[in-house]
Amino acid sequence: MKLHKQGFTLIELLVVVLIIGILAAIAVPQYKIAVIKSRTAAYLPLMKSIAAAETTYYMANGAPSLDVSKLDIDVPSSCSLLAENRFFACGTDFILDNSSYEVVLSYCPGYNTTTAACDGHRDFKVHFYNNGYHNNEQKCIVTNSSTLGKKICKSLNLN
Repeated sequence: MKLHKQGFTLIELLVVVLIIGILAAIAVPQYKIAVIKSRTAAYLPLMKSIAAAETTYYMANGAPSLDVSKLDIDVPSSCSLLAENRFFACGTDFILDNSSYEVVLSYCPGYNTTTAACDGHRDFKVHFYNNGYHNNEQKCIVTNSSTLGKKICKSLNLN
């Protein structure tokens, strides 16, 4: 009577683990870029809403509000108003800044508690200009020579 051994050899298991590792090394960075791009794209309509509300406020009061709590906008639950009443922290990586004539979305992973903390760690920012010179123009700007920022700005087609 002949016995047959069943199972995989150690070499076969190592080859499978190696293949899975190579696939994961390729897929994880692409997944990260896709997630950041989708979150950025999700905040673009909010930027337009803030800019439109700021324009309405300006027309009614003759001066910009610089306080987003005075604007008539619906803010997603993922965004919270920061102390300055001009900034939103959205998720753990984004800051929305409402200044006089533009709304700026900055991507600063892990540093979105204050705008000062974000300054040195910003990968990219998206500007929504709302003034006579750049009326309703969006532009993506890469900061800190970020490779991730370059990929996101290119994929959003905002120049």
